[in-house]
Amino acid sequence: MALFTAKWQHSKPSVRIKSITDLNTTSPELIQLAQSDPDQAVRIAAIVRLQHIPTLAELATVAASPFINTAKSTLSKLIGQENGDDQALSAILHLIPQDQALYLTVISNPNRALALRKKALTYISNQNTFLNIAQTNPTKEIQTLAANQIVDINLLKQLLATADNNKSLRQQLKSTISEHESNEKNASQWIQLCGAIEGLKSADKWQQEKLTYQLLQQEGKALPNPADTLQTRFNQACQQYESLLSGYEANAQELEPQRQTQQAILARITQLISQLKQTPESLTPTGLKQSIKAIKSEWQSIGSLPKIEQERNQADYQDAISSLDHRARELSPELEKLHQLVTLKQQANKLNASKKTIRPQQISTLEKQWQQAEHPERIGDLAGLKQDFNQTLAQLNKRAKQQHINAGEQLTQINSLLDQLDEQLKTDQSNKAVNTFHQLSKLFEQAESIPPAKLQAPQQHFNKASAQVRQLQGWKHWGTDQAREQLIGRAKVLATDDSIEPTKLAKEIAQLRDAWKNMGRANSKSYEKLWTEFDSFCTLAYTRCQAFFQQQSDKRGNNLTKREAICQQLENLATETDWTTADWPQVTSVIKTARQDWKKMGAVDRKQWDPINKRFNDAMDALEIPLSQERAENIEQRQRLIDQMIQLVDKKDISMAIDKARFLQKQWQVTVAASRSEEQALWKTFQAAASAVFDKQRNERQAERDIVSADLSAQKALCITLEKMRKLDDAGLLKASADIEDLYTEFMALEPKPIESKQRSRRKPPISALARRFNQARDKVDAELIKRQANAKNNDFQLLQQKADLCEQLEQYLLKEKGKAPDTSEWETLDPLKDKKLESAITDRYQRALDKIVPTDTELNENLATKQAICLQLEILLDKNTPAAFKPQRMAEQLAYLSGEKQLATSALSLTQEFLSVGTVSSKEKTTLDTRFNALLPAIS
Repeated sequence: MALFTAKWQHSKPSVRIKSITDLNTTSPELIQLAQSDPDQAVRIAAIVRLQHIPTLAELATVAASPFINTAKSTLSKLIGQENGDDQALSAILHLIPQDQALYLTVISNPNRALALRKKALTYISNQNTFLNIAQTNPTKEIQTLAANQIVDINLLKQLLATADNNKSLRQQLKSTISEHESNEKNASQWIQLCGAIEGLKSADKWQQEKLTYQLLQQEGKALPNPADTLQTRFNQACQQYESLLSGYEANAQELEPQRQTQQAILARITQLISQLKQTPESLTPTGLKQSIKAIKSEWQSIGSLPKIEQERNQADYQDAISSLDHRARELSPELEKLHQLVTLKQQANKLNASKKTIRPQQISTLEKQWQQAEHPERIGDLAGLKQDFNQTLAQLNKRAKQQHINAGEQLTQINSLLDQLDEQLKTDQSNKAVNTFHQLSKLFEQAESIPPAKLQAPQQHFNKASAQVRQLQGWKHWGTDQAREQLIGRAKVLATDDSIEPTKLAKEIAQLRDAWKNMGRANSKSYEKLWTEFDSFCTLAYTRCQAFFQQQSDKRGNNLTKREAICQQLENLATETDWTTADWPQVTSVIKTARQDWKKMGAVDRKQWDPINKRFNDAMDALEIPLSQERAENIEQRQRLIDQMIQLVDKKDISMAIDKARFLQKQWQVTVAASRSEEQALWKTFQAAASAVFDKQRNERQAERDIVSADLSAQKALCITLEKMRKLDDAGLLKASADIEDLYTEFMALEPKPIESKQRSRRKPPISALARRFNQARDKVDAELIKRQANAKNNDFQLLQQKADLCEQLEQYLLKEKGKAPDTSEWETLDPLKDKKLESAITDRYQRALDKIVPTDTELNENLATKQAICLQLEILLDKNTPAAFKPQRMAEQLAYLSGEKQLATSALSLTQEFLSVGTVSSKEKTTLDTRFNALLPAIS
């Protein structure tokens, strides 16, 4: 029986293994061996031989089976073969190990089932691989499916630039790119919008940011709806900001009183500074100091605002108060002088507004005080102030003159009435005498403008006559008492009116007592009472006079003591000073202060004035002798400085002249000043000469600045010229780029030369802004040129590919002579290649095909060998994988390159161009060769 047993059923495994090669690849016997043979080696050999896809799929899915990998490997081999069952293979593609090269082989083969190719496409993951498939696959549906898997927008754009033969794909790509760009733009706008709102903190300028927030919200409403994540981010940003804003507004409302107070204080400081600049006469030194003190105290008592705002306000306050303090200190002496003048003007206005009698002495006192007062030099409208003061004095003089005329008329009228009264008393005209008496009483009451000395005699005359009037017609007693009551009333006024000047008060009290005395002593019962009342009022009124006179006496005594001290100081200065080494500024300062103090010093007793004044003048005369000598020597010394400064004007060495001028300026010192006019004349002459010297340097520097400005303008023009180059067309840019070095040379010639110094810095001089601009523009032109050249090469390469495809189609048609003849009209629409040699080679290839010169087998083999050699060089050059069949050849080539026997090409692009210009190969080799070549294209720049 053993003789008739089939070999595949033999008991020996080795026999069964040998019989496997005789079995059909899908036979039941082979399937049985693969599924259930007891020997593992037999099963493996059967699985390797088996081509029954369901069985292999079953074996590849058995868990923990030692035959899974063998079954999967066999399936992979079947997928790589064209004679397999593609429909069945597409269902079990997921069972085989991942093999990107295998997938690409299947996808690129138009002879394989479309379903299998689509399924293989789903296992591709590399974006560049999808691009290559979409660019090179012969099936448009596969191209479209591959393009759908590309998410990189740059790769989609690159595909759009090359997908000339697939209009539906181009349309889809344009739509996808447009939609992507629109989505990207919308997302970018929303991201910017979210970032802008998230950046709003309202820590300092919340009012401005609040408006910005409203504008950003309106901007968001105008945009298309974003993705959910961006919408969530936007909503959260809005909620966060509105929460912050609510807190800031509540806090700001609480702090508003402090904020307004701080702003009010800053406004007051600004107003004070403005007053000091424009209307200093409206301020008093004491009032200004008090205002500044009050401002500082008030600022310290205010609560703090938020840190940033408080720091800003504090800085503003410090700047403002420092400026106010500085200006107040600087102008304090001037303000004192101005205030003294303003006070005199106000006194004059007050006197003019008073209805009291104006004394010429009052006017002359005001005028004298104005003349003696020091005038400010830097502040105040002195001309206007003096004009107003003079106008007021003129009005006072006019009033005084009119009052003098009125007083004369009143005195004449009084004397006339007194004569009438005497006449009426002599002729016993009692009624007329009484009327005249009353008229005279009123005139004496209104006679304030009449000088007391001139009124004294008429007053005595009236007092004597009044006694006779009262004796008339039995009313003497009544008349005398009436007159005494009038004197008592006036005495009471004098005792209670504190506004009456003490000297005037004393004189009027004396006149009242004389009038009382002239009336005589009466025996009436009322006399003692009237006298007691009159005497008490006069005594009370004179108490003020006594205090005043004692005070004046004490002041005159103190003034005398102070004047004696000034005289003693000047006498000591004259006798104790070594005039050969005298400190002249100190001496003149002491003398000036002494003279000012002497003028301001109050009066002394008349008897003591002449001696003390003579002593002061003698001391001043003694000091004037050395002062005059030093003054003359100092003027002579400064005149020599003026002469030296004038000589410097004509010096050619400006630097030396400037140094010398500065030295002479430092030598200019005034030890003892001459008169103001003489000092001004000397200083103006010296300054005019110094200005002439410095003007030469300024003019020279201005000329240098003009040159530098012209150079800068020229450099800017060169920058603009270079920046405009990028907008030229290709030919213009290529031509203009040749002039860049000349422009650079011209630009650097205009650069300012570094200043030579004794100690040279080791650091390189800083690059100017224009130099950076020029370099940036040059870099951009270079980049644009490189970009356009690359684009030109890329366009030329794509054009070469188009022409090579047309040649390939014609050549393949000639080889097969099947199907419709290719359309040759497209060739005429293509531009010639810029590489003339390459254009000639591809044109020759096309012309041969157009002339229907069918490639011989020898030519086909030569073309194949050439293209395979090019692929091998590209794979070595680009460090890409080589198919297994050509790996020995690659090893040999690499050894030859290493040993120096062969030279490896350096340009992948030139090799690619050579590949495309070489003629076609046989249809059998074409697919494999194209797949190998197309796999290299993405790596070729």
